[in-house]
Amino acid sequence: MKYLVQDIETIPCSEIATEWTPTQAEIDRAKPNDPFPPIWAHKVLCIGMLALDDQMIPHKGGCAAGGLAGGKSEKEMVERWSIASSGKMSNGNPLKLVDWNGRGFDVPVLQTRAFRYGIQMPWYFGKLLDNKGQKSSWSKEYRDRYGGWHLDVAELWTNKGAFVRPHMANLAMLMGLPGKVGIDGSQVYKAWQDGQFAEIDTYCMQDVFQTAFIFMRFKYLSGKISLGSYTEAATALCDWIEKLPEHKDFFAQIDRAALLLEQE
Repeated sequence: MKYLVQDIETIPCSEIATEWTPTQAEIDRAKPNDPFPPIWAHKVLCIGMLALDDQMIPHKGGCAAGGLAGGKSEKEMVERWSIASSGKMSNGNPLKLVDWNGRGFDVPVLQTRAFRYGIQMPWYFGKLLDNKGQKSSWSKEYRDRYGGWHLDVAELWTNKGAFVRPHMANLAMLMGLPGKVGIDGSQVYKAWQDGQFAEIDTYCMQDVFQTAFIFMRFKYLSGKISLGSYTEAATALCDWIEKLPEHKDFFAQIDRAALLLEQE
């Protein structure tokens, strides 16, 4: 495996969430009556992960779910995520994390929850091997913003913040994907209150799938892969999703011709 595509869903229910009172600036920036809580107020509900090989063909995926829903505890989920993320490729290099706004939200939340439970993340804070296979003054941190192995697709897309980040769903729809099916992020807390745990997991994995598709298209856009390689990877992920009954509504709304660039 080479890439680990990820996404998380959270609720603003950490041990100190009640310490947060929205500032007027946060209220002004928010959706109506919905200011977004700070990182330290969040607790993880589920973590969606999808492992891709060096050709971006999917091999393994699913939700580390159940925290706060009667299954795995939040601590177990974060531990499982850290173990998966610290995996190695066949050449000894670490996996590359791929996400959307993962530097701004997903990993900071996971880092904060790991801090809460005392879960070490040496793979994330440690040094990578240099071009001679050693750790030296030329080595970079895994999390180095400009040369590390955490690939935040939102940062790649915006040239690290040079222009306003679009919504992932809008880019997804431009390439023939549904964007949002069923619930969206603003409805996760209510869905959790209503016990819709499977629906939250499904939504989380659909964001993982769409992040992976956008990453594939970006790799093609930037000339890193050929059209044939893009089509092969996107087709393989389509075929993967088609076999998952919980994603039948999502799959049914994919414009395959647009996704695979078969349109004129």
